[in-house]
Order: sequence, then C-alpha cells, then structure tokens
Amino acid sequence: MIEKKRIAALVKQATAEGIEGDLGAVLEKAITVGDLMEVLKTFDPGTPVEVEIPVEIDDSEDMISEVGFVIDFFKSSADDKATEVLTLRACKPDLLEAFLDWEQSQEAEDESQH
Repeated sequence: MIEKKRIAALVKQATAEGIEGDLGAVLEKAITVGDLMEVLKTFDPGTPVEVEIPVEIDDSEDMISEVGFVIDFFKSSADDKATEVLTLRACKPDLLEAFLDWEQSQEAEDESQH
C-alpha cells in the first residue's frame, strides 16, 4: 500500500506535468515494488512480462486493451524520494521497429550533449 503522503506528492507532480485523470484513485489501487518482488518470486526467471492497458470500456462493458511486453525499466528521476517511481517501459509488437529507431535517436542525442 502506498502511503497517503506519497500519493499526495505524486498527484501534485502529475498535476504540474498535465497528466489527466484521477491519479490518486489509481495510486490507491497500485502495487508497490515490494508487492511486485513478492509476486516475481513465484515465477520462473525466464518468464516474459506482459503489460495490458485498458484503453476503452464501452457501454456493453467490453474492455478494449493494448498489450505489450516490458522491454526496459528505470527509476524515474524525482525531486525527492516521495515522487520516485519504478517505470516499466513496454512495447507493443507492432511498434517495436519504430521504438528502436526512437531509442537510437535518443541515445545519439544524449551522446551529442556530452
């Protein structure tokens, strides 16, 4: 369970970044790194990690979702510990080539700045 103080800090940061929706309500249901660590212990280490994100729930209560696989993870930079998060970056199979091109351009940009 995420502490209320941490939820408030994350909501404040998200609001400043223009993120839409009720982030506080989502964070109240979100798992923590500790929860994830416990679950991961029950899987074979070679198991791929899939992400399913609902994108629409229609009047008939059917859910349309996008599915991808986690291909990267990183600690999101934060002004303080309360707004630090573990980010899992997933990619849909049909976007992998475009993602790899984007990633390569980002790496080139980072190198040119150093």
